[in-house]
Amino acid sequence: MGSVLDHPETTSGVVPKKLARPDDVSMTTKALTIKQVAELLQVSPDTVYGLAARGELEGRKIGRIWRFQQAAVDQFMKDETSRGQATVSSPKRGDV
Repeated sequence: MGSVLDHPETTSGVVPKKLARPDDVSMTTKALTIKQVAELLQVSPDTVYGLAARGELEGRKIGRIWRFQQAAVDQFMKDETSRGQATVSSPKRGDV
């Protein structure tokens, strides 16, 4: 029988715990692209870029590419609905 001291991952006699994952991030959550978010919100990709750049839609920029979690998009839609506001208003005739 081996002891804790014989464990290959330890030098101090204590087996290290696995690294904790943040509670709000799942390893199985798929990141969404600008195009996917635009389709979900029924807006143009340029609108999504603007929302992300202004911090209105939570996302992460990896290099030059934006990625969004589904939960962040859901929260954005919930917040916009509760405010009773549309994300984007289309120009009306005569406004152009």
